[in-house]
Amino acid sequence: MGRSVGPSLTELQEPCDAFGNILTEESAIQDAAPSHIDPDAFRSCLQRLGFDTTADPQPYSEADLRNRAVVVESGGELRATLYGVLAFGKNPQRYLETRNFRIESVVHAGDDRAAEVLQVAGAAGRIDEQVERATGWFLGLGRFESHRNLIREDRYLLPRAAIREALVNAVVHRDYSITGPNILLEVFDRQVVITSPGTLPGRMTVDRVRAGANPRSRNESLAHFMAAMGFMGKRGTGWLIMCREMRAFNGTEPELMQDERSKFVRVTFRLGAHESGGVTE
Repeated sequence: MGRSVGPSLTELQEPCDAFGNILTEESAIQDAAPSHIDPDAFRSCLQRLGFDTTADPQPYSEADLRNRAVVVESGGELRATLYGVLAFGKNPQRYLETRNFRIESVVHAGDDRAAEVLQVAGAAGRIDEQVERATGWFLGLGRFESHRNLIREDRYLLPRAAIREALVNAVVHRDYSITGPNILLEVFDRQVVITSPGTLPGRMTVDRVRAGANPRSRNESLAHFMAAMGFMGKRGTGWLIMCREMRAFNGTEPELMQDERSKFVRVTFRLGAHESGGVTE
């Protein structure tokens, strides 16, 4: 087991937005006008939900945006909500409140953050785009050769389904009232670590997540959006999927921990040999 991956995110936490308000997915982003919402992204989501977007009037009216909590009235003006910006915004990180709502990816030349940084990448955009870009970056780090039953296989460092599921959980369940840190995807010599700002929502505990308990989300609209876009299946199965993928991949299971004082949740995947695959660390 590797050493600590480094300090917590405490020093970067900011519990309020620039205007002193607690930021939730229903909050108005003060500089985000309705025109900052991408109509094509909005219609694409509606299509996936089964709505007919070809009939007139087209589903992009003020009423449509209001009814789906994409915009809200604030100070006498319509503003896009945090949900609207992260799900359908043209440039979600352009605002002071949202500039750090992205995934930062780092490769370290060792087992902790004190090691040399070999590569850094950022995945910005809407939350579905962030997951796709960060997953693509990770898979692009390379493959290794494995032999099973005399058959050669080229495999990624981790299963695509496991890393993608962890990133989906991170963007959906993070605490957006903590505006300082990014979600971190860190690759070390012997482990891959994903750290998300905020603790588990509601009364969820680490043990309940591991058991596949009924899901709770502090960001229900974002969870609904990611499900509509095909990034989430049956709610509450994410952790079970990660465990299944890792057991089949290298005989390990991911580790889950939360720090309630420093307010972060961390998932750790172990890199290493499959028990029958002949792959060395």
